[in-house]
Amino acid sequence: MTYQTVGKTVLGNDILMFKIGNLEGGRVLFDGALHGTEAMGSELLYSYAEWLLESNDAVANDILRTTCTLLIPVVNADKENYARKNANGVDLNRNFATSWSSSGSIDSSSDKYRGPYALSEPESQTLVTVFNALKPTFYVNLHMWAGPYYAGCRYANATYYSVLVSRIANLSRARGISPFPYHGEFGGAGMAIADAARVGITSFLIELTENVVPLSEVQTTLLRKFLPVATILSQEAKPPTGSDHDVAVIGATSSKTVVGKGSTLLIEAKVADLGLNPEDFNLTVSVNNTLLAETVLSLLPGEIRSFTTTWNTSTALYGKYTVSVYAKPVANETETSNNLIKINRLTVTIPGDVRGDYSVDIFDALALANSYGKALGSSDWNSNADINSDNVVSVYDAIILATNYG
Repeated sequence: MTYQTVGKTVLGNDILMFKIGNLEGGRVLFDGALHGTEAMGSELLYSYAEWLLESNDAVANDILRTTCTLLIPVVNADKENYARKNANGVDLNRNFATSWSSSGSIDSSSDKYRGPYALSEPESQTLVTVFNALKPTFYVNLHMWAGPYYAGCRYANATYYSVLVSRIANLSRARGISPFPYHGEFGGAGMAIADAARVGITSFLIELTENVVPLSEVQTTLLRKFLPVATILSQEAKPPTGSDHDVAVIGATSSKTVVGKGSTLLIEAKVADLGLNPEDFNLTVSVNNTLLAETVLSLLPGEIRSFTTTWNTSTALYGKYTVSVYAKPVANETETSNNLIKINRLTVTIPGDVRGDYSVDIFDALALANSYGKALGSSDWNSNADINSDNVVSVYDAIILATNYG
């Protein structure tokens, strides 16, 4: 077993993914606690990992030999065991892109608030990154407070679902277990399973229980009910069929889009080895045509890595800039369209110019006032109003604005 950080939460906590078994085998992805108050899925995934690694069961050993099991035990790490929604008050399982406009609620006080726009949240962005980078054969999204039952997604193959459900039911009965009832396929507007299905991943949502049950029951009764699902999907999972060699930049973000001259801008890139072989490669970050940072990365197949650097704008002229993140192609790499990502139209301007129009005026003061008192992780956080980059909009930012006003 290995683990890696695949993304960050609103508050900057790591979202961890564990890899168990054969890294070159068929991939099955499971996650838990997409809703923070539904940590029973996390407990079940821990119990499943323990069974795989320590039981010495013949079936577990076969899964270890043939399958790459991917576990993201806690997606909503900021609010685990505390709140359904994330730190921005968004229901993550209504924030995904598929049919987002018809999902959840537009009321920010609702438990099903879908967020200001599709994929607005770093947690949902992280899952989509994993879907696209690793392309597991199957994805299983664990929930509680309903059921027990499991369901598929209508954007995947209904005939294949019927085959899988039949095999799961037969294996459950052969083990003397009553199988999870299957509730068919639904659209899943704004849900994780829908975005996964849209990129070709056969996806399931499982509602584990209506009520909290003791951990001992999760480790025994619930695990036994879950194992036929995990076993059949592991047996059906196909190894990745990508290129032998393919390194890619799969994301790039900046801490601000408007920065006062003299401040430091944080730039984060996500890179991945999408090929079938380990790779060593050069990654460069440039501002316009000037090299800002360069590093050599070593990645295993399917590994996602973040690289962070800073740009001190003290010597920059006022104007628009483009940051380019480039993974130099490795030997025999033929798919190079994914090696470069650009962050366009970053503005270096007067400190206090929140809007990026090269003047500090009443409109900037209003923009700062609208964000006053808010900190990183707050709803409607405006990083451009955090003029001194200390992750809170405070009197110190107002003083800088006032100093340059007019």
